[in-house]
Amino acid sequence: LMVRYHARPTAFFEVSAEAFFPRPKVNSMVLELDLERPYPRRAVHDADLKRVVKGAFAHRRKTVLNSLKGFFPSWNREMILEAMRKCGIDPGTRAETLDMDEFLCLGTALALTNE
Repeated sequence: LMVRYHARPTAFFEVSAEAFFPRPKVNSMVLELDLERPYPRRAVHDADLKRVVKGAFAHRRKTVLNSLKGFFPSWNREMILEAMRKCGIDPGTRAETLDMDEFLCLGTALALTNE
């Protein structure tokens, strides 16, 4: 997600799992990163977006709400819920289902709430 925010990735070719030792369970992909073409929308503060993305993915099997609450103990549940409501994000959503624009909105809403 953060790679997509800073650059436009293009898939070049797949690398078989057999090319690695120890062998992973999945194949890999070689990407080109075009740093001249980052994601068109920008966060108010890049650091806020990075913190929210890191917090949302910190606990993979939890919802965004519970993951953020666990990652940022000083943030109360109502504050996170209000930011999610402002962005139209269901409280039962998991991080992997959110798109870049939803993360941008959530990062901005939480940053404004924490000021």
